[in-house]
Amino acid sequence: MATAIIQTAEDQITCTICLEIFQEPKALPCLHSFCKKCISNYIIERHSQNPHRNGYHCPVCRRYVSVPLHVKQNPKRWVDQLVSNHVISTMIDAYRTPTKTEHCKEHPQKELGHFCVDHNKFICSICCQDHRQCKYVLTQEEAQNKVERSENSDAVKLSRQSNLEQDLSLLSEQCDLLENTIDKRRNTWTFLHQSDQHLREKIIR
Repeated sequence: MATAIIQTAEDQITCTICLEIFQEPKALPCLHSFCKKCISNYIIERHSQNPHRNGYHCPVCRRYVSVPLHVKQNPKRWVDQLVSNHVISTMIDAYRTPTKTEHCKEHPQKELGHFCVDHNKFICSICCQDHRQCKYVLTQEEAQNKVERSENSDAVKLSRQSNLEQDLSLLSEQCDLLENTIDKRRNTWTFLHQSDQHLREKIIR
C-alpha cells in the first residue's frame, strides 16, 4: 500500500516528456504540466515543422494552445507565456524533504502532533494546555487537510487564469480577422465605386 502511494506521488511530479522530476514546471491551459525546458523544446520543434501556425497542441491531450499576437513570431518566447505550476513545485519540495518525527523541545518525550495557527508553530499534546486561549489549534491531519484545500484552490485559480489568457488570445485573433475582413470589404467598395465613376464618365462622353 505504501509503495503504491509513493509511486502515485512520483507520477504526479514526473514530466511526461523527459520522465524525470519536474524542473521549473509550467502548466498549459488544459492543466497538463511539463518542465519549462521540455515544453519549450517541444514548441520550437513543432513550430519548425509548421511555421505558419500560431500555436501548438498539448503533448498529452492534444488540446490546441494559441499564443498572444505579440510573441507569435518568436516561438522561443511562447513558453514564457505559460504560468508556473506552484502546486507541483510544493509537492516536489515535500517529496524531497525527508520525513521524520519531531519531538517537543519542552517535552522531549512528546511528538509535535498539533499545530497552533495563532502562533504558527507545532506543539505537543502537553503544550496544547498552554494554548487553550488560542483560536485555532489543529491536529496534524487537520493542518494537512488545510494545506491540501489551499493547494486545490491554487489549482483552480491556475486553471481560471490559463483559460482567461487563452480566451483573450482568441479574442485578439478574432479582432485581427475582423479588421482584415473590414479592410478587404473597404478596398472592394472603393474599387467598385471607382469603376462606377469611370463607367459614368464614359457614358457621359
